[in-house]
Amino acid sequence: MPPSTLAQLLRNSQQRTAAENSLRGSESGAAGPQAVEGASSVPGSVNPSSRDRTPTPPSQAPDGAPFVASPQPYNSNIEDHSGTPGPPLRSEAQARKRPADNLTPFVERVSQKLRLNKKNEKQLLSYSKLPSAERKVWRAGMQLLTLQQLGAIQPAEAPYVIPSAMASKIVIYSSQYILCSATSSYRSTAPGSILKLLEHHPSCGLTADVRNDERKVDVIMRAIKRCLTDCRSSTQKVIVYSLGHPHPLSTGSHKESKPRDTQNIVDLVNAAITELQKSRKIPSKEGVRISLEMCGRFAWLRKMYIEKHDNYWHDMDKQLASLREQFHTPGTNSQSAANDFFIGCLEDDLATYGDMNFDTSVDSVPSAYQKEVYAVATEDQETMEDGSGDISEPEEVDEEGD
Repeated sequence: MPPSTLAQLLRNSQQRTAAENSLRGSESGAAGPQAVEGASSVPGSVNPSSRDRTPTPPSQAPDGAPFVASPQPYNSNIEDHSGTPGPPLRSEAQARKRPADNLTPFVERVSQKLRLNKKNEKQLLSYSKLPSAERKVWRAGMQLLTLQQLGAIQPAEAPYVIPSAMASKIVIYSSQYILCSATSSYRSTAPGSILKLLEHHPSCGLTADVRNDERKVDVIMRAIKRCLTDCRSSTQKVIVYSLGHPHPLSTGSHKESKPRDTQNIVDLVNAAITELQKSRKIPSKEGVRISLEMCGRFAWLRKMYIEKHDNYWHDMDKQLASLREQFHTPGTNSQSAANDFFIGCLEDDLATYGDMNFDTSVDSVPSAYQKEVYAVATEDQETMEDGSGDISEPEEVDEEGD
């Protein structure tokens, strides 16, 4: 190795030794009041006598490399500059925990908005003060109570819907009953007569179970009453039309502007049948055969409309009741006597509105439906004659013309 290199290494070694001695000397030196200028005894200021001083490293290492001090981690538990221990570290759960809130004002606002009574408001306030775990248990209990109450509620019964076959029978029988010459009441007992006719045909839906169910029978009776009301209204409109125009009674909804001739009795009955078939959609195959007795009944209806048209159908029931009392004689056929009365009305009608050849206009053989309705109507009339029928009060408030 060259002498110059050895000399350089020696110089470097001497310089490092001198630097180390200088550092040791400064660490072992006495620390007096002059060590730190401007030190204060005020709490929180630096007090060199209360702790070991950390030597200030030189800016340059002896060999010329920069000196960097290692950073020390901060610990809040160590003493501060005044010698007082710092606050202990808080756990994460403690940091997230909020102090308990006073929910009383909020509970009052909610109670007012929901219109809770005082008892429920107190329960809500007590619930707001419960711990979280108890609130969960309370909510679960309320849900179980709700399910228990729902299980005790009986579901509402489905509304009864009249079968289409029964609805069709109601239309046919109601129309036939209004046209029948033996009808004993157009309003009060007519719904019961139609129900009796339906009982002859359980296949249409009026089975024994349905007949014994009051709720379903009420639905059927309401449908029958509506249908009878429509049939009476259609028949009354035809009667008014048959009076011709101008006519004192052809006013109101039936008022017309063009002159119109009156109708004879056969045209009146045909018009009534056609109107019922059109308005109530009666099948054409269930046509009605015009009889002499039917013409006599319509002649009486037209005559009574001229005399008593304000409360027409209610007055007709009263007049029929009066006729039954007049012609009812024990041991005699009251229906035959009533038919004679209606034939007399027919003769008066022919003299007023025109004569007819009944040999070609009427049919003495009724249809199957007419026979069935006639039998029930006659049976009802006999029941009323025995005193078990009551037509003094109507069962419903009808539409215009009733």
